[in-house]
Amino acid sequence: MDDAIPGDVAPEAADKDVTFTPMNRTVALVSAVAAIAPLAAGCWDMREVNQLAIVDMAALDFEPQTGMEIGYYQVVNPNAITQQQASGLRSPVYTYRVEGRTIADLGRQAALRLPRELFPDHYQSIIVSERRARKEIMQLLDFFERQFDRRSTVQLFVAVDPLEDVMTELTPLERRPGNALRKLVEIQSSANGALSRRNRIKDVLEDLATGRCAVVPIVRLKGKPVRNVGRYQSSDADAGNLYLHGGAVFCGDRMVGELGHDDMSWYHALSGRTAALGATVRASVGSVDVRTERLRIQSRLDAHADPPVWRVRMKAALHVTGLRPDKPDLTHDDLRDICLAFERKASERASAVYDLSVRRGWDLFGLRRKMTLAGRDAAQWSTVRLRVDIGCRVLNPGELAGSYGPQIESEASSP
Repeated sequence: MDDAIPGDVAPEAADKDVTFTPMNRTVALVSAVAAIAPLAAGCWDMREVNQLAIVDMAALDFEPQTGMEIGYYQVVNPNAITQQQASGLRSPVYTYRVEGRTIADLGRQAALRLPRELFPDHYQSIIVSERRARKEIMQLLDFFERQFDRRSTVQLFVAVDPLEDVMTELTPLERRPGNALRKLVEIQSSANGALSRRNRIKDVLEDLATGRCAVVPIVRLKGKPVRNVGRYQSSDADAGNLYLHGGAVFCGDRMVGELGHDDMSWYHALSGRTAALGATVRASVGSVDVRTERLRIQSRLDAHADPPVWRVRMKAALHVTGLRPDKPDLTHDDLRDICLAFERKASERASAVYDLSVRRGWDLFGLRRKMTLAGRDAAQWSTVRLRVDIGCRVLNPGELAGSYGPQIESEASSP
């Protein structure tokens, strides 16, 4: 047993218990805390809100004569976003305008005049002026991709009105304009399909990288801009408000044209990027407003046909939202006729949007890539013919007077 005890330690000393005095315990506790503290410091990089200039929305323009980049930073005023103080109304955002030789230089120029650290991690929206978009867009997208703190889910928009007016406009109800635009996209994408949530920077990059043209919502200003906080004491919400109408088409690295507002929902439907469509159709019972509750899209390219055929299959569950019938009750034949009227309307509008894209040389649906994957010449994408097959059914609303009765299904195809 003594063989296990080092030679410089007496056996009697090895058998004694070690006694911790209060001083020893204190020293041991302090040493343990000091050793663990660097590992447990979860807030070592914490920054106070009042030290940051939180950017809700940014915009990019350029001066044609000098070639200088023009940037706008819309910074949130946290005190005004919360409940108004007794001292009165305050502006919820402040807009700073800076100029620089490059996009990266804009941030350095902003640091010269902002009394707080620029904090771009909270971007909600980015707006590009039409003249800047028609010059090129890839430099801006590439700049965002190279940032370590980037948010590739930021919504991208194009402004056709003067950017200075758009960026200094105060929006009612939702007081942060960048967030207001983002919510408009979310609402319209689920309500009528006129917009899609795939207008984020990452989505635009994916489309352009595969040779497909991208469509970005256009933001417009209704009337003259209202820049005074007194607008929050007025009930006229339309005066000087921002709204989204139409789409800017980007092919390659620049904006090449616009897509009308009425065409946007059918473009998104053919792309499979919406589950909602709204339309007014003419049936035997008169003019009927319908909306798709569940729109399912399937498509495939028959590249070996002559000419190639792009087959798109739509299955729609219709909800009648507005009706001016010539008779009080709808029969099975009436419902079937509404379905057929919608199928005709959908086929006509989808074909019109497709023909427009081919006529203008806009590959809005990625047909170049589809042709390449099928082993065909991508340059022949414009020879592809569209065939739309549509299946429709009317949903029973249930408790309305003169109930529609059983669901009526109809199948039809466009030639």
